[in-house]
Amino acid sequence: MKQKDNLQYEDDLNKKIEARLREMESKDYVFAKRFSKMDYIIVLLVVIFCFIFLIIGAYL
Repeated sequence: MKQKDNLQYEDDLNKKIEARLREMESKDYVFAKRFSKMDYIIVLLVVIFCFIFLIIGAYL
């Protein structure tokens, strides 16, 4: 029974993957904007901020 459920799940998954691929390959699909320099700076600042507080928290 478990194998039958897995087979059904794989079939459903493959159908969804095919549908999403068709959507992404269509000419009117709009891709997300690329990260700008400011986006990378913000991510870097958040990582540094978290790292600093992780170190501070280890000494409390």
